[in-house]
Amino acid sequence: MLDGDGHADAVVFGPLYEKRKGAYLVLRGTDYGFDPKKAQLFTPDAIGVPLRLK
Repeated sequence: MLDGDGHADAVVFGPLYEKRKGAYLVLRGTDYGFDPKKAQLFTPDAIGVPLRLK
């Protein structure tokens, strides 16, 4: 639960997104599963998280 609405949410990290820059995909849960209309994509730079892939 990320937003306190009582539904299970998921965060998926894709380390190879955009030539290894990485990205976090946030999927919001509902009573019926995940809602693709509410999916959000964040890069590490956008949220201030350093990413070091070798």
